[in-house]
Amino acid sequence: MLACFIFAYYKRVFSLRSAQLAKAFPYFLFTASDSDDAVDAWLLDNPELQPLFTNNAFIAPFLSAIAQRVNNTFGLRARVLIGACFSMGDTVSDSLVVIQYYKEGQNTSAVILLGLMIFGLIVQVSERR
Repeated sequence: MLACFIFAYYKRVFSLRSAQLAKAFPYFLFTASDSDDAVDAWLLDNPELQPLFTNNAFIAPFLSAIAQRVNNTFGLRARVLIGACFSMGDTVSDSLVVIQYYKEGQNTSAVILLGLMIFGLIVQVSERR
């Protein structure tokens, strides 16, 4: 009976630690510059994984391949989202400046800035085709 209790306790502790290790991997994935670096950093931060990597040669390339696929998808989405936010913020600020120029009577400056904004939109739309 005691052996069953000890086994259940250690199984629970190890399963909790396994969950912690699994949850820690995305942190290394998103902060590392390369998928191989993410796997290496995860291994260095968690020395209890060393036997797994040492005894199973396929683990490191397998995790690296998964990390590369996930990182490419995440990186692309992050870059697109950040770029879109900056672009929208720039458009809003340029529009506010055009309005301010018109209020101050600087019609030439307002028309020039508005023309540049329209030109930028035309270039962006033509690149999509």
